[in-house]
Amino acid sequence: MAHPLDGPLQKLQRADEHIDALDRELKTWERSHPNPIGVTFQGHTDQTGNVFRFDFREPPTHTGLIFGDAVTNMRSALDHVTWQLALSNCGESTTPYKRTAFPIQNDPESWESTALDVLRHVRPEAWDLIESLQPYHGFDWPDLGWLRYINELANADKHRATPFVAGRATITDRASKSSVKIPHTLKNGDMLQLHIEPANHDRHLDIAAQIGVECEGEMVGVAGLSQLNRFVRDEVIPLFGGFFDERSPTDNRFPTRPPKKRNTRSNRKPKKR
Repeated sequence: MAHPLDGPLQKLQRADEHIDALDRELKTWERSHPNPIGVTFQGHTDQTGNVFRFDFREPPTHTGLIFGDAVTNMRSALDHVTWQLALSNCGESTTPYKRTAFPIQNDPESWESTALDVLRHVRPEAWDLIESLQPYHGFDWPDLGWLRYINELANADKHRATPFVAGRATITDRASKSSVKIPHTLKNGDMLQLHIEPANHDRHLDIAAQIGVECEGEMVGVAGLSQLNRFVRDEVIPLFGGFFDERSPTDNRFPTRPPKKRNTRSNRKPKKR
């Protein structure tokens, strides 16, 4: 008989399959578009330095759809866990509330009202564990911010195809070998003000950048998606095994301990991926 947490794990396995497919599609696209990113000199100002236009030929739309499928499966896996918690608490006589879901809140002020709605059939001990995993506890466990990323990316995917951007770019002048790192993500048509001298229309600049999806000013690429998926699979879902019977799930990775409090002194964003 299947364990209640087998379904969520299968959702995450499906997310892995989407991530692998996305990696293959992007590599195929990059081979057929060897220079998808370019920088064009636009002019010079004494106050801001040289102005360049960033040109980015985005990957085809279907790659964004695959990205969205991956994060949607991650988000769905969390909701499946919560449904199983409600199902085990209700027993055979009651059907869990149809809006049962795993809440992800950035503001502690909104936790109680949200939990009263979507966790109404989940027992209090599970409430406490789910509350301890909210991103606003990032002071104790900074990686909880990754749940915020999953939530934001999955919500965005509900309404539009996920657009790709370039990030972590380094622009290098071939002649002087001077380089500039761009700290933010870049979209096609963005204008950059760079202090690379001298400037002219014939100047040759090389740009190296990674491709991914923007979330809260950071960029999530294929490696980032894999890290998000592993976090849910290896660090979040195992915490809920103790709420079910003593049968071991198919992969025997479900400890019953609560999450450890991380001894950190900063409420930082998740590590860049």
